[in-house]
Amino acid sequence: MERFDMHPLITQVEQAGRTVGRRIGQAWLLRCAVAAVLGLGVAIAVERRAFLEKLIKTDPKAALELAVPDHVRRQLPAEVQKQLEERVSGKGFFGVLVADYPGASRREITREVLLNRRRYDAYVYGRRESQTTRERENFWGIAIGSSLAVHEEPIRALTLSESAGLDPTGRAGARAGLRE
Repeated sequence: MERFDMHPLITQVEQAGRTVGRRIGQAWLLRCAVAAVLGLGVAIAVERRAFLEKLIKTDPKAALELAVPDHVRRQLPAEVQKQLEERVSGKGFFGVLVADYPGASRREITREVLLNRRRYDAYVYGRRESQTTRERENFWGIAIGSSLAVHEEPIRALTLSESAGLDPTGRAGARAGLRE
């Protein structure tokens, strides 16, 4: 009777076990690294959000320039997207309130926007600084919480990717004021 040597089989099983163990360990390390990077990304997004909210109030034009483009936003993890500014656009109420304090030689001007049943404290620049109250005004901007940076132009130009498929002749793109 021939004796069957189990030693090579045991060695192969042990090696396979170690290989699987290394791969599981590598996958675990990769998951840990992804979680750490995601956590760092969220932390950076939270800091950016606080900075952008202050910038909306002090320099709305600069805040609008720092808005994350839509094509970039779509590539970010949902956890990071939750911390980004909200895009706001439409037709709504644009109110200007003026408070004069002659004794103190100062004047306070505050602005608000009412859109889609939400109220925003509006921060403006350019030609919007001299704009008066309007019941149905077109505007667009970015918001964090109730703070809204309102762009001086009433209508936002579409990007090429946003206008894709609007009109096969391309005429709609020219009328919509496309930009890259």
